[in-house]
Amino acid sequence: MGRIAQSLVSPCAVLVLLSACGEATPTDNGDTAPPMIRTQPSGAAAGQPFSVQPVIEVRDADNATVVTAAMDLGGGTLGGTLTATTVSGLATFTDLQITGGTGGDRALSFAAPGLPSVTSDVFSLSCGPSGIVSWWPGEGNASDVVGPNDASLENGSTFASGKVG
Repeated sequence: MGRIAQSLVSPCAVLVLLSACGEATPTDNGDTAPPMIRTQPSGAAAGQPFSVQPVIEVRDADNATVVTAAMDLGGGTLGGTLTATTVSGLATFTDLQITGGTGGDRALSFAAPGLPSVTSDVFSLSCGPSGIVSWWPGEGNASDVVGPNDASLENGSTFASGKVG
């Protein structure tokens, strides 16, 4: 099935809609287009950076828009670097993670000044075995990713890379 292109013109942006695949791609004419999620967040385990970090496309005149990530659905706290500045129209997040709360469905929203926000697809957050009250995955810190029981390293203890199991 071929792609059918249709141009839409508004005072704010020019978009080319590819009706066969449902994507909207802004033209590179200096206008601003609404943000679009190019890479959806996924692979979320409590207290761990997502295995697939989100990439948000924003086309603007100065090509240096700051995009802010926030929780949209589900509990817990979104951590990591919550802002990313566009480079060549793309805001790439590198260390987003969710701590606290319980497993289940989550979604993130992404906002840029003066533009409508965009919401990710719903993804699942895993939180270790059911009924667990504390969990220290040991990924470079002693933070409890399930409850409030953060630990601290003492007497020169450090974390080393390795394989569990």
